[in-house]
Amino acid sequence: MRKEKGITLIALVITIIVLLILAAVSIAMLAGENGILSQANNAKNNTDEAQEREKVQLAVTASALRNTDNNMVITYDNLQYELQQQFDNNFSLTDNKDDTFLININNSGRMYYVSEKRRVIDNNNIVKITSEKELVEFREKVNNGDTFDDKAVILMNDIVLSENWTPVGYLSDENVVKFNGIFNGLKHKINNLNINGPQKLYQGLFANTGSSAEINSVVVTGDIVGGKYLGAIVGYNEGSIRNCGNEATVTSQYEPSENDWNSYSGGITGYNYNGNINGCYNIGTIVNERFTTGGIVGRSENGTVKNCYNNAVISIRGGELGGICGSAINTTVYNVYNSGDLQGTTRSGNAGIVGVATSSKINNAYNTGNIQGNRNVGGIVGTLNVSGEINNSYNKSDIISDETAGGIVANIQSGQVTDFYINSCYYYGKVETTLENKGPIIGTLTDESFIKNCEWYTDDQTYYNNIIEKTTIKFNKNIDMKNILEVVNEESFFVSDGDNNKPKLYWE
Repeated sequence: MRKEKGITLIALVITIIVLLILAAVSIAMLAGENGILSQANNAKNNTDEAQEREKVQLAVTASALRNTDNNMVITYDNLQYELQQQFDNNFSLTDNKDDTFLININNSGRMYYVSEKRRVIDNNNIVKITSEKELVEFREKVNNGDTFDDKAVILMNDIVLSENWTPVGYLSDENVVKFNGIFNGLKHKINNLNINGPQKLYQGLFANTGSSAEINSVVVTGDIVGGKYLGAIVGYNEGSIRNCGNEATVTSQYEPSENDWNSYSGGITGYNYNGNINGCYNIGTIVNERFTTGGIVGRSENGTVKNCYNNAVISIRGGELGGICGSAINTTVYNVYNSGDLQGTTRSGNAGIVGVATSSKINNAYNTGNIQGNRNVGGIVGTLNVSGEINNSYNKSDIISDETAGGIVANIQSGQVTDFYINSCYYYGKVETTLENKGPIIGTLTDESFIKNCEWYTDDQTYYNNIIEKTTIKFNKNIDMKNILEVVNEESFFVSDGDNNKPKLYWE
């Protein structure tokens, strides 16, 4: 019986081949490299791959829906459970510790990258970088027009650069390609990121990132000299920068034209437009000859800066200066601290957190760095415009200014601020100015209704006797200030390093 069925099957195959030959279908067309049978096999493989990818996507979506906080954040346990429903145990899952994951399917050998925004990048669109040569090749692809949409680039190990760096996406000042994909350094370092372009725009590891870009978990060292839009990680950012660190020296030497004074530099990014910066640090010295500068971002507009710190010296001769943001417009800044010393000769605003804040919110901020400037020097904000709020923020350092200084805010623009308050803020230190505009909370205090639940104290008896008569702000000789970790750790991004004055990000 089995023999007869076998003969029948062979006869059927021979019959089909004869019919195809009679129909003018050649053996090459049937069994060649691009023949019918090969194409049929490719179609089957493509179908298998598409089905596998669909299963991965289903597991990712289901794991986000399982989150009891209803915030659609993927956790390792939830994703592992949902993958088991789709693939049994025929997979391995790696947690990158930055809300991204790598999935390997054992049978097929395919890899999938899951981004923090729940994007699934399949094996065909993942680029692995293991050497300087491969990093340069990736840059050249971008600079030749490939924006890497829906692709993921993964740094597999530390890299030491041997030549000066041209940024990813930079062609010329008039021609910049926006990187719009995913770059994950997996906490690796790119060392010797040296750039020498004092008059060039968009300088950094990346020149310019688009709204879909995600730059994760990479740290850079080196010496970076640039012009407008200067940042160690990204010159001009419109996307997401998370868990990145700068240990390079960043210097702006831009010489402006007569009508061009808009230059911005920062440890992480020079300009943040509609972007999100989360969990980043700067310990590299920053020097700017005359323009807006911040430890994390030079200027942020319509963005978010959170869970970040600066612990480096910043020195400028002009523009706004902030330990976190030089200038913030319609930006939310929270869970941040500065412990680096700041020195500026600007008249706009110098402060431990934000130099000039316009319609922005600052929550859970702390400064311990010494701040010195010639005007509008504040512990948290230098100058405040239009509206906004400062909540649960502390300053524990002396403020030295030639003119106008405040323990929390130096200057509120008279007649321009319509809706603003300072709530539950504390100051411990001394404000020094040669003129009258100084105060333990606000330097130019015009309306105490701005202030709620604020306290201050100084060890200088003469100082507070002179000040206390000019304000009814609460003076508490026994003020009990929280340490930095208690103030900034609302999202559990920080851990103690054994010194409460300088907590570290959990991923460091």
